[in-house]
Amino acid sequence: RVIRTKDFAEYVREAPKELGAPHVLAHKADTAIKTAASRFSELEAASVLAEMGEAARGTNLEGLMTDLLTAIMFQTKLDTIRHQTIPLNDARTTENTIYSGPWPPPSVRECMSSDQIAKEIYDAHNLWLSVDYMQIFEWSCAIIDALPATPARNRALEIIAGAALEIQSTAGSQHHDLVGITFCQSIASAKNDGSMYTTIPAATMLVHLLFEGADIDWEDYESVTSIRIVDFACGTGTLLIAAANYILQHEQTGERDRVAQALLEQVVYGFDINNRAVFQTATGLGMIAPGVAFRNMPLQFGARDRFARRFA
Repeated sequence: RVIRTKDFAEYVREAPKELGAPHVLAHKADTAIKTAASRFSELEAASVLAEMGEAARGTNLEGLMTDLLTAIMFQTKLDTIRHQTIPLNDARTTENTIYSGPWPPPSVRECMSSDQIAKEIYDAHNLWLSVDYMQIFEWSCAIIDALPATPARNRALEIIAGAALEIQSTAGSQHHDLVGITFCQSIASAKNDGSMYTTIPAATMLVHLLFEGADIDWEDYESVTSIRIVDFACGTGTLLIAAANYILQHEQTGERDRVAQALLEQVVYGFDINNRAVFQTATGLGMIAPGVAFRNMPLQFGARDRFARRFA
């Protein structure tokens, strides 16, 4: 399909109206990540990366702080549903029962009120793992476990958690891949493996072009959920997140929650050679519908066994 030049120019003009101020939030994220990482010495940073082993190959301590920020941002979304009845969507069982263990996990704000914030966040993520979210919280627990148990660890987590709360309290923050550019900068192999960050304005414009003239009945659930969007080099999910939010902004089925779950379980597909990137994609998409069963998300975690559980 050919897009006329004047239509393309219109997309460029209109895209910023849907963005909010993602660059401001991305700057907050980047500042928090760098500040938290600076709490550790070069020797401590090297020790953490050595402890993480092959799973952290090609990144640095700022990269791991990026992953922690993303996980805690997702925890803030889960805080909104933690007092609801929690179904057991654990990938380690075939049953779908009601979780009956200790509940609820502490919220991010509750974790921040403790002088042992690293332990509190670790325990909260471990408890969420009893239900689901292996792709996110196994990795965050592994990172916290590898950080030296010194005051610097608690201070770093305070900085990261504070930024997560500030970012997530901003309207529209869930519509964008806010840590994508920081993540891309933390990949040491980016220049060799073809990693290229897709900017948020570019993603917004491309999604508009994608759906221009598409034959979709936005009032019909089957029509909306029959869409299939595949990104074979999804990176941190910038395009997939933009596409999912476009669909949610346009659907008029009256079944928004059901549509949101279908989006994450059968509409958007992501693949990437970088497992940490797919971790970011899963987290970013999960912000849209935190109650989704992560085991059903069609994302490639080809090396997920690298993220072995490192805690008791």
